[in-house]
Amino acid sequence: MRKRGSFGEEVLADGPDLEIREEVAGQVLVVVRGSLDFRTAKGIRERLTGRLSGRAINSLTIDMSAVGRGDTFGLVVLHELKEGDWALGIRARVVGLHPELSRILSAFPTDQGGGLALEAPHPSVAEVVGRWSIRLVRSAREHVHFIGAVVQALGQTILRPRRMRWREVARVFEKAGVDALPVLSLVSGLFGINVALEGAQPLARFGAEIFTASIIGRSVVREMGPLLAAFVLAGRSGSAFAAELGTMKVNDELDALATMGLDPVRFLVVQRVLASTLLAPLLAVYSIAVGIAAGVLIMGKLGFSPTVTWSVLTDWVTLKDMLLGISKSVIFGAAVASIGCERGLQTENGASSVGASATRAVVGGIVLIVAVDAMFAVVAYAMKI
Repeated sequence: MRKRGSFGEEVLADGPDLEIREEVAGQVLVVVRGSLDFRTAKGIRERLTGRLSGRAINSLTIDMSAVGRGDTFGLVVLHELKEGDWALGIRARVVGLHPELSRILSAFPTDQGGGLALEAPHPSVAEVVGRWSIRLVRSAREHVHFIGAVVQALGQTILRPRRMRWREVARVFEKAGVDALPVLSLVSGLFGINVALEGAQPLARFGAEIFTASIIGRSVVREMGPLLAAFVLAGRSGSAFAAELGTMKVNDELDALATMGLDPVRFLVVQRVLASTLLAPLLAVYSIAVGIAAGVLIMGKLGFSPTVTWSVLTDWVTLKDMLLGISKSVIFGAAVASIGCERGLQTENGASSVGASATRAVVGGIVLIVAVDAMFAVVAYAMKI
């Protein structure tokens, strides 16, 4: 309902508790009467939105001098008007508010940015690529620094062997090596069986099933034996290293070591890196043996005696193949231990961070293993090995 005020201004009367006046074009005065509580706040919000949405408003004043009482629900509506959080697109000026209500209203958080909060623009492709590149470079730099610290600590240990905690090295050998043999036996044996069965079927079309033995030998010795051993080491030991060191960091044990003058890299990391580096080739040799044994067993089921199978194996698999597989496994072991320990030392506060560090250690270790294996493949192809 529209009417004219005493000074000629336009008044939009909408009930006894709300009155909207537009004294000058774009300047709106809202007079609230009665109470501003949970019973009236919703109606006031709906009426203001319906009356003022879509109109050009330069200034908005809320006169609260006629309000006798209010509660938090009503003050929320007033706070939103004051901070410009409505679709009206302007901050309101509140006048005449009771001192007690004004004190409560001042306790609400205020937006220091001014105006409506704007949605952050979506980053461009170039910005995303740039941020990713910066993170990659920073991660690579941190990894290089960590590797340098580990190499330096290893050098000091070689010069002074008594400084090495050999009991810790033996413990890692047991946990990461002996305890991993059942899983590694299962994985390597199944792979040998799969290669034999998959290779025999197409070769049978040409009457060359006997050469399945050569496929088993070269694939297991050069590639999958060291890779399976490294994957098992990364899944069991890399995550364990990250979880152990991460838990120690969360419990401030690493800070305690530093306070006592003990370097965490020399005191905790070197033993794990050394044990993993020495252990990986042993696990690779075991994986190769199990894989070949499983393949020979399948060849026997196909009608080939172990003597014939072994003869074909020795003709196709050379000492160079064995040395290549073992050489890769040494690098794999060092990579798994270093990435696991580094992720553990990078753990932040909280139990969830320990789990995240363990996950990052496994993922990073597997990616690094595949990358190193690809580099070996390129070098071997270039050198015709």
